[in-house]
Amino acid sequence: MLAGQIERGRAILATLEPQEPHLPWTEFGLFVIEYLADDLEKAAGHANLMPGKRYPPGLLARALIASRKGDTVAAADMMTRLQDISPQWRTEPSRQLAKYFPDPAVHDRILSDLRPFFQECVNPRSADRSPVLTGDEPC
Repeated sequence: MLAGQIERGRAILATLEPQEPHLPWTEFGLFVIEYLADDLEKAAGHANLMPGKRYPPGLLARALIASRKGDTVAAADMMTRLQDISPQWRTEPSRQLAKYFPDPAVHDRILSDLRPFFQECVNPRSADRSPVLTGDEPC
């Protein structure tokens, strides 16, 4: 699912024993499936079940939901928290996203959804699939 294969990821996660709550990483996978399928209500439900204070995927998920719902204050707060606990999100956001989202289309979509909350200018990954950051282009 993190590689953009939503239906395959959904099928894999459906084979897991049902448990409430899910492990945080499983919950993040469920979040990604619903987020990429544009079901923001289900995605928000999964985001809210993840640890939220210091768990980077939880902060990322909450920032994405807030951004898509137009709550720029909450999205900025989540991104600031993420950047405070992991400064690489401030200096290399594209590279950090690539760790979670290896598929270029998924990576670029998530980057686009969060672009207003990055302090640095970032470009989508280049053709060689390397994350790039540029500081010399206007945001």
